[in-house]
Amino acid sequence: LFKILLTENRQRPKDERVINPTQVSFLQDSHNVKAYMGPGGSGKTMIGVAEIIVLALTIPDSKWLIARRDYNDLKNTTMRKCYEMLARLPEGIVLDRVRTPPETIWIKPMVTKEDPNPAPSSITFMGMSDWVGSYAYCGIFVDELDELEEKYFWQLTSRLRYVPQSRPDMKIF
Repeated sequence: LFKILLTENRQRPKDERVINPTQVSFLQDSHNVKAYMGPGGSGKTMIGVAEIIVLALTIPDSKWLIARRDYNDLKNTTMRKCYEMLARLPEGIVLDRVRTPPETIWIKPMVTKEDPNPAPSSITFMGMSDWVGSYAYCGIFVDELDELEEKYFWQLTSRLRYVPQSRPDMKIF
C-alpha cells in the first residue's frame, strides 16, 4: 500500500516501486512522536501523508490531522500531495469532503471479516496560524515543523486525545 501511495509515476512496474531506506526506518519506528528530517525532495511530506492515509484506512472511526504553519502553504503542497496519493487508490475511498477550512475528508476504512461495515475515518487539514480549537485527534502529521512556533506544537499535543471505538485500547500519546 505504501509503495502505491509513494509512487508518483503510475506507469512504473510494481517491482520498481520502492520506499527509500530512511522512509522505511520512519515507518518502522514505533515511538508516538517521531521526526523525519532531510533535504528537499527526500520524501518527508510524502511519507508523513502516506502514513496518515494508511492509518485512516486501517483504523476505523479514527481522526487524523495534517497541519502546517500556513494554511495556504499546506493547501498548495501537502494537501495537494495527499489528494494525488488518494487518487492512486480505488474509487470510493474518499466518502465525503468539506472544502472550507479546516478542510476535512472522510475515508472508507478497509473492510474486514470482523468489521464488514467499518465507521469512516477522517483527515483534517489545518494551518497552525490559528488556534486548533476543541478538536481531538488520534495522531497528527506536521509538515515543515521547523516553521512552527513552539506554542503551536504544545497546543497540538493537547489535541491528541481521540480514541476510536474500533480500538479502545489505542495508546494515543
